[in-house]
Amino acid sequence: MTPLHWAMSLAQPLGYGKSSDTPLFAASIYGGNDFSPPGSTTGGSTVSQQFVVSICDDNQTLILDRPLRFSPSTELRYGGVRIAVRDNIPSWDTEQIGIEHLTIQLPSTPWLKHFGTEGQGAIEVMSDNSWVRNIKIINADNGIEMNRNTFNNTIQDVILSSDRIPRRSGPSGRRYDAYGHHGITLKGRDHMLKDFVLEVSFVHDVSMNNCHGCVVMRGDALQMNMDHHRQGIYDSLWTELNLGIPVRMWESTGNPAEGYNSGAYNTYWNIKSDQPDKAYWPEDGENGLYPQWGYHNINMIATELQGKPAIGEGNRPLPYHPDNAHLEVIRPSEIYPENIYQAQRQAYLHGLLFDLHRKR
Repeated sequence: MTPLHWAMSLAQPLGYGKSSDTPLFAASIYGGNDFSPPGSTTGGSTVSQQFVVSICDDNQTLILDRPLRFSPSTELRYGGVRIAVRDNIPSWDTEQIGIEHLTIQLPSTPWLKHFGTEGQGAIEVMSDNSWVRNIKIINADNGIEMNRNTFNNTIQDVILSSDRIPRRSGPSGRRYDAYGHHGITLKGRDHMLKDFVLEVSFVHDVSMNNCHGCVVMRGDALQMNMDHHRQGIYDSLWTELNLGIPVRMWESTGNPAEGYNSGAYNTYWNIKSDQPDKAYWPEDGENGLYPQWGYHNINMIATELQGKPAIGEGNRPLPYHPDNAHLEVIRPSEIYPENIYQAQRQAYLHGLLFDLHRKR
């Protein structure tokens, strides 16, 4: 058997409009038995996953280093599933690039509007297996963004701050001072954001967009919103977070043409705040516009939420159903383990999650 020196990318086009040519795949990504998209949805994107593989002696069989995150569909949007296998040394186009131990201070100009500012962006990561570590960013419109075509990057020990004049933002009852547009944005696959502090608020504090298998953990903010920015956010984790005041915790937007805000199997574990009585269930906007949370096929454990809304309660039109969501009402101070990512990682490394450490 050839040694594990090969990288594999499996990409599946996903259409999430009413005329989707991948309705079965869309249903699996969003967690429904069939696909019932938002009325204004017309777009599509690509869902992908990466592996290290062994190529067997018959040159016909690939053995993956981990289970499939989603099952490939036989639907033929843009030709259907694409598989690329290539030498892992080097693997992707660019990798092993880091930026660390740095303060980035941008001009203290007022932040005037949601769109249309000059744009003071600090960091965009466009490589794989790379990192941003021990960084302080001051006065950014957009702090850090992972490009949507990237894989397995880490953002760690980051502080976002500002001394610029903010803009008053948000709907009635949830007004706040916004110091920029996007704080930290994750796009792509298998990224990690950990040990971060947002000293000011952004329109989108921490965003996921076209994300699969990403983790956000050990973060603090004044009133963090976990922004689900559409395009099939799937199988990702938020754990061990302090949201501050939780009046914006689920505030999510994104282009209505890009599917529901959340896909399936996202998990929220040990999410606490300074005012637990203000925690609320993800909601759909008036007339189904902002946000559009979809099937709510999600896992909520120790999130300070005390129950699931009934059908029709609030702005939650179909396909929402309370049976779709898994909720465990536990005080964050009493949950064990505190960080489900760390616990599962240790279990994986000791061969307890999958039978991946067997001799071949």
